[in-house]
Amino acid sequence: MTERHKFSVGSFQGWLCGKQHWEVRHSDGMVMGRAKNMMECARLATRFNDKKSQITEAIMVLELSKHHTPERVEQARATIEALIGGTHETH
Repeated sequence: MTERHKFSVGSFQGWLCGKQHWEVRHSDGMVMGRAKNMMECARLATRFNDKKSQITEAIMVLELSKHHTPERVEQARATIEALIGGTHETH
């Protein structure tokens, strides 16, 4: 069976790669995860997309920190720490 693109969730795609082999790929082609069926693959793609959106929003808050309350800035830092395990320094 040839690989076939089946669906997209934001910049993540679901690919059928075999009879019971699904992959979630970023739009650049990087394999982000594997699943046994389409439903599991779609849930995984949605989860990746939601995390990407949360990280993007938090980074924007940090980059524009002078326009946000200290509490909101701290919440953004905590979000990034929880989702990617690192900190984002603003200059």
